[in-house]
Amino acid sequence: MDVDELILDNVSKRIGERRDSLKALLRFKGRGLGIEAWFKVETIAALESISKVDVNNKGPDLKIAIDGKTKEIELKAHTDGFAWIKNGIEQHEKSGRHVDSCLFLMPKRKNPDKDEEKLKREGFQVSIRDIDSNWIVGLLKRK
Repeated sequence: MDVDELILDNVSKRIGERRDSLKALLRFKGRGLGIEAWFKVETIAALESISKVDVNNKGPDLKIAIDGKTKEIELKAHTDGFAWIKNGIEQHEKSGRHVDSCLFLMPKRKNPDKDEEKLKREGFQVSIRDIDSNWIVGLLKRK
């Protein structure tokens, strides 16, 4: 199995098992409870079952090694669109930092095919897993 697919499968499974927490986080939206911090904690827990996980304060959020391949991953959560997620990769590229992908959690989009086509035209590849009828977890990377 591809390393990126392994990452995405493990994280989406974990988030799916914890989706009741998403409802609670949304209920308190705007009160300082961070969905991205929650996503980071759950992602670390999911990935620790397959790899050692290092958390970065500068650069991409996480660094993992699987089958001799090191991956540096930015995390984004509860965004309104792919522009914010793309920014997770582009910002690091502009500053000269290496980033392999951006792992994200977001509400389902109304026109996902349109979004994916636009990303492809811009040189990105996206893989998405449905969590439930409202949420998706995905992995965005350069082609």
